[in-house]
Amino acid sequence: MDMQCLWCNKYTSGPCWSVNGVHFTANSPGTCKECHVKATDTAVVLQRENKELKECYVKARDTAVELQRKNEQLGRENKELKECHVKATDTAVVLQRENKELKECYVKARDTAVELQRKNEQLGRENKELERENEELEANVDFLRHSPPSSHDGTIQYHPRSPPLSSDVTLVASDDSPDNPVPANKFVLVS
Repeated sequence: MDMQCLWCNKYTSGPCWSVNGVHFTANSPGTCKECHVKATDTAVVLQRENKELKECYVKARDTAVELQRKNEQLGRENKELKECHVKATDTAVVLQRENKELKECYVKARDTAVELQRKNEQLGRENKELERENEELEANVDFLRHSPPSSHDGTIQYHPRSPPLSSDVTLVASDDSPDNPVPANKFVLVS
């Protein structure tokens, strides 16, 4: 009995044949031997490719799960980095403000130091002036202690409104004229 192949439309007749352990006869509906061999080879290739595709699918699914996990981790890290960035920015603003305040304090301290230095110098000059005046006063006191002012009659006169005192000191010029001594009174000289 002749059979028409559903794939190649050829008519075939003949004994039975076997492909991959499966027995076919001429009465088997649908395919000739050549088409059946091609179909079987194609099926084997497709099964192998299907297996490879399943393995690729499993790897892709596992990779997708791993990428999702890493993406979530990166999201958490990104959130933490944003929080750190905000804190760092806030800290930088505070530090800038404190730096500005420190600069202002430095300027004030420098100005104060300059003012204190100026006052210190002024006090130094005043101190030297007071020391000089003190030395003059001490010299005057020593000068007056040598002999108290007295009048011609020998009485001591301390009152400033009393009549002019007699000379108790003689002033001599330091240059070439020792001939003309000048009589003076210690009290009058000191004042």
